[in-house]
Amino acid sequence: MKVKCYTDHPMTDIQKKFRQALRHGTAREYKKAVSLLLEVLAAGDSITEAYLYLGRAYHALGDAQRAILYLSFFTDRCPEEAAGWFFLGRSYLHEGLVHRAIEAFTRASGIKPEEPSHYGYLGMAYLRVKDFDQASDYFAKAVELDPDNSKIFNGYLNTLFLKGIRLFFDEQYDISNQIFTFIHSHGRDDALIHLYLAKSYKQLGELDEALTHYDAAVACNPDDEAIRIQRAYLLFLTGNHAQANEEFEVLGRSHPELQDFQCNDSYLHSVLGVRYFSKKEYRKAAYHGVQALKIQRTYDLHILVGESYRNLGDREKARNHYKRAAEFNREALEPHYGILMSYWEEGDYQAAHTTLTRILAMNPDDELGTYYMTLTKCQLEYPPEETIPLVQEQLRTSGPDPFLLTALGNQYIRTDLFDLAPKWFDKALTLAPQYEPALYGRILAFKGLQDKPRLFSAYSSYLEQAGYSASVHLNYIHDLFLEHRYVDAAKEVELILPKAKIDDNLKRLLAICYRNTKKYKEAAIIYRQLLVGAPKNETYLRSLLFCLDKASKRKDAIRILETAFGFFPPSAALYLIGGVLYEKDQDYEKALEAFRKAAELNPKDWKAPHNMGTIYIKKGMAAFGGKYLKKAEKLREENEKP
Repeated sequence: MKVKCYTDHPMTDIQKKFRQALRHGTAREYKKAVSLLLEVLAAGDSITEAYLYLGRAYHALGDAQRAILYLSFFTDRCPEEAAGWFFLGRSYLHEGLVHRAIEAFTRASGIKPEEPSHYGYLGMAYLRVKDFDQASDYFAKAVELDPDNSKIFNGYLNTLFLKGIRLFFDEQYDISNQIFTFIHSHGRDDALIHLYLAKSYKQLGELDEALTHYDAAVACNPDDEAIRIQRAYLLFLTGNHAQANEEFEVLGRSHPELQDFQCNDSYLHSVLGVRYFSKKEYRKAAYHGVQALKIQRTYDLHILVGESYRNLGDREKARNHYKRAAEFNREALEPHYGILMSYWEEGDYQAAHTTLTRILAMNPDDELGTYYMTLTKCQLEYPPEETIPLVQEQLRTSGPDPFLLTALGNQYIRTDLFDLAPKWFDKALTLAPQYEPALYGRILAFKGLQDKPRLFSAYSSYLEQAGYSASVHLNYIHDLFLEHRYVDAAKEVELILPKAKIDDNLKRLLAICYRNTKKYKEAAIIYRQLLVGAPKNETYLRSLLFCLDKASKRKDAIRILETAFGFFPPSAALYLIGGVLYEKDQDYEKALEAFRKAAELNPKDWKAPHNMGTIYIKKGMAAFGGKYLKKAEKLREENEKP
C-alpha cells in the first residue's frame, strides 16, 4: 500500500518531465535524467516511481550512496513493489553491505517469486558471506527458473565447488565427491577440480579413480610439488613402487626432506601440513596436520595446527592445540606464546595478563613476555604513573614500534597531557600508516586540544586508512556540522547513509546541509519524506516551504500550505509564512488575511503588522500602511526591552 501525505502533488506537467527523464535514462543520459527527476520530486510526490528511477540513475552514474537514499525512499512509499527492493539490494551489494542486500533481495523474491534474477543475486550475496549452502540453494532456484542463463549457471557451479571444498574439509567425503563429479561433468577441467576429486576418491578408498585424477591434476599443473607428492604416494599405495620411487627421487633433488620419504599416511600429512603452512595456505595446513595427529600425536604437529587455526581466526581450536603441545613439553614457552597471542588478538587482555604471568613465572627475564606485559597493563588501564615509565623503558630496550608508540600516546591522553600525545601517534603511523589505534589516538588528542583543523584532518586520515567505523564517522559529521561546514558534512552523510540506519535524524541533518548549501530541490525531497512519517511536524513543513520557495516553486509551496491549513491547526508562524508567500505571488488580499490571522494568534509579534503595512503602501494606501508600520515598530521596541 502506497504511503500518502498532504504534500503529494496533483498530476500536471510533471508527468511530461517524468516521461522525458525516462527517455534520457533509456538513452543512458543519466545526468539529464537525474536533473529532471529531481525537478519532478521537488514539485511533488504523486509520481512515486520517480524515486525508483532516480535511484537507478544514480547507481548507473556510480553514486551508490545517493542511489540507496532514493531507493529507500521508494521502498518506504511502495513497500509492495519488488523492483524497489531488488534495485536497493543491488546498490547495497555494490557498496559491500551484503547483509542488507540479502534482506532487500529476500523482500523482492517474496513479492515476486517467479523472477530468477532475485534468486541469482541472493546466491551472489550469500556467496560473499561464505554461506555456501544458502548460496547454492538460491542459485539452483534461479537455474530452475532460467535454465538457459549461462551467467547464473556458472555462478551455481562456482558456488557448488566452494561448498564441496567446505564439505571435504568437514570430512564429508562422499557428498563432496558427488559435487565435484557433477561440476566436472559440466565442463570444469582444471587442476583444482581434479585434485579434490582425487583427494575425495582416496578418502573413499577408490584408489584407482584417485590416481586417474592425480594424473590429470599434475598434467594441468606440473609445477605444483604438493600435488606431485600426493600422486607419488598414491602410486606407491597402488603398487606402482618403481614409478613412486622415481618421482620421489626427482622431488628429492630440490627438497632433501623427500629423499627418505616414508610411505605412510602420517608422514605424508605431516609433510603436506608443513609445506602448506610455509605457503600460508592455513586451511590445508590445518587439515593435513589434523589428519597426521589422528595417527600420531606430536608436539610439533600440535604447534603447527594451533598456528594454522590462529591464522584462520579459529582461536578456540588454536588454544586447544597449544595446550596439547604444552602437555608434551611443560618447559617450552612456545605453546604459551600461542595462547597469549590468541587472547591478545581477541582483545581479552585479562586472559592475556594471566598467560603472561605464567610465562614470566617460567622465565622472569623473558623479553617478549615483558614487552607484552607492558602493553597489556596499558590495555587494562593500570595507573599512568606506572604504565608511562614501563612503556618508556620498553622503547629504550626494544626500540620503537607502532604498538609501544601508540600506547605511550594513549597514556598521555589518559593524564590529559594532550599536547604530548600527537607526536607518538605520528611516529607510530610512520612505521604502520594503517594502524587503527594510532589513527584514532590522533582524533582524541586533537579533540582534547580543541584544534579543529588538525582534528578534521585526523578524521579524514582515519576513514581513509583504518577502514570503516560508524561511530567515528558519525562523530566526524557531528563536528563538521557544529562548525557549519555544511558541504563537507553533507558529503559525509551521503557516504554514511548506506552503512548506517537511515533514520530521521540523519535525513534531517542531510536536509539542513543541502538547505545551507543551496541544494533546495534535494532538501525539499527529504523534507517531504520526513513529513510522510510526521505529517504534523511544523518544523519540517516550514523547512519544505522555504526550500520550495527558494527553488522557484512558490505555487507548489502555497498549495501545500493551504492543504496543511485544513490538515491541522496552523500556528502564527505558518500564517506568517503563508502571508509572505502570497505577497511574493502578488496575491495581496490573501496575504493580508494570513497576516491578520498571524497577528490574532501572536499579537505581540511585530512581523505581521510590519508586513501588512508594506502591502498597504504597495496598494497606494500609505497612511493606512503607516499606522501598521508604527505599530510594528512599537512592538519591536517592546520585544527588545530587557
